[in-house]
Amino acid sequence: MLLFDSFEQTKLETQELKSQLQQLHELKQLQNNVEIMSISDTNDSSHIDATRYSQCGVKLFIGETYYHCRTCTTRNNSVLCMRCYRGTNHIGHDVLTRMNQILEAWCDCGDMDYWKVHLNCKYHSSNGPSQCGARIAVGEKYYHCRTCTTSNISVLCTRCYQGTNHNGHDVAIKMSKDARIWCDCGDQDYWKVHLNCKHHH
Repeated sequence: MLLFDSFEQTKLETQELKSQLQQLHELKQLQNNVEIMSISDTNDSSHIDATRYSQCGVKLFIGETYYHCRTCTTRNNSVLCMRCYRGTNHIGHDVLTRMNQILEAWCDCGDMDYWKVHLNCKYHSSNGPSQCGARIAVGEKYYHCRTCTTSNISVLCTRCYQGTNHNGHDVAIKMSKDARIWCDCGDQDYWKVHLNCKHHH
């Protein structure tokens, strides 16, 4: 009788342990799903920032090169990231090339509080997001369509690749190893045809 009771007790404890393990497994799965959703949300939101609109606002990394044009600016702390500097005309201007040393530094391209004149950056327009310009983070996936491009360095971020049609095209999927990479969607210097991205004019 005691042996039977002991066996039944062990059986109940085993079932309870299995139930607890199942609950723990389900909790872990739920946690993983939440983490995946959080990462996905973060990646999506990184593509809906000022870099696509009339102002740049891209945050500069420590050690990243930026430019300060004394001819164009109204302030001594104005900043142009490398991409916006190349997308604007400063021929014959008094330009300083600097290395960023602070955490809180952003590109001021398009912010008229900082400039005497409109810079007419080819990456930003008051008419809306005609070009992408999203920065590709280190370790982030990007796409290179050999069928559409005129350059061997053209880049499409995931959002723009999904927003354009590359069915049957020769597409390379790459992983960014450099923080100085931006999406070229909408920049006709890089493409044989208009990509007609649904996210840009």
